[in-house]
Amino acid sequence: MAAKQNEVFISYSRRDKEFVRTLDEALQVRGLDAWIDWEDIPPNADWMQEIKEGIEAADSMIFVISPDSLNSKVCCEEVEHALQHNKRLIPILHREIERPGRGSSPANNPLDRAYSALGFDTTAERLYGYIGPQNWIYFRAADDFEKAVETLFQTIFTDLEYVKSHTRLTMRATEWDRAQRMAEFVLRGEDLLNAETWLENSKNKMPEPTQLQQQFIMASRYEHEKELQTGEAQRLREDALRREAELRERQTKTTRRFLAVSLSLFVVALGMAMFASLQFIEASDERDNASTQAFLAEQNASTAIIAQGQAISEARNASTQAALARQNEATAFAAQNAARSEARNASTQAALAQQNASTATVAQGKPSSRPKLPSRTKPPQTARPKKR
Repeated sequence: MAAKQNEVFISYSRRDKEFVRTLDEALQVRGLDAWIDWEDIPPNADWMQEIKEGIEAADSMIFVISPDSLNSKVCCEEVEHALQHNKRLIPILHREIERPGRGSSPANNPLDRAYSALGFDTTAERLYGYIGPQNWIYFRAADDFEKAVETLFQTIFTDLEYVKSHTRLTMRATEWDRAQRMAEFVLRGEDLLNAETWLENSKNKMPEPTQLQQQFIMASRYEHEKELQTGEAQRLREDALRREAELRERQTKTTRRFLAVSLSLFVVALGMAMFASLQFIEASDERDNASTQAFLAEQNASTAIIAQGQAISEARNASTQAALARQNEATAFAAQNAARSEARNASTQAALAQQNASTATVAQGKPSSRPKLPSRTKPPQTARPKKR
């Protein structure tokens, strides 16, 4: 987990701890938050890693100069890590040091031999090379502490916005670098624009941008351009997809309209077909009915013809019967007349017989002359009707 951003990081030797406490209190009175290893390292944490992250999160590093700090490998690592990230280095002299003269040999110079025994030939020389070119602020016992604190305060706040931006970029770039420079950790949007502006304005300013910061900003710009291209490509793809979707929608609407029209036409055609079918069925029924009626008419006509023939035959028979009836009537009339004639003849015969009987009786009793019988006359014959 990255440390929070602080104004200063204080690098010191343990032998200068009391002085550092006094300095920290003076800074806190002025509202400065200092990172110090005795209060900012959590228990069970990676101690050196926490120190490095504290340096990265600080705007400036205060290095408390003393013979012990110059000989401290830890202090040397802290200063080197700060310079690696181009931190503003503010050396403050708390206890006097003496640097061995260059070009002398430890074997020939007792002072050089003493420094060599303390390790100044390695660590101290390296540290002195780092802090030597800087402007020192003097916090020796004989110096005015308050005045020195004021000078330190002014130094810390010199071009503070630039320095704070430097710190923020250091923290972001370090995080990006430790994450295998993944694109998810680059700057974007307003942060990228601010970083590029800061980089352009960093000429002739201290601390200078680090190589890591510059690589980080360049990588952020590259990712931004790639995202723009990707975004443009994505936008073009989305436009193409949108146009394709609109085209599909139009085609779908057209298809739906076509289907609706086709369905309507189909329904109409189906209705017409059903109507035509019904009409055909009705026509067929009517045709069948007409055929039936025609057949019936023909049958009736035939029946009528037969009936007519029968009627004619019956009429003829009736005529024949009438003729026969008339003939029979005439025959009956003739027979009647004949019967009447025979009846009259019979009556005449009976009268004659009676008369003859009377005559015989009389003759038997008294002869007398026979009475003269009337002469028989034939009854008039009735003319027979002619047979038709």
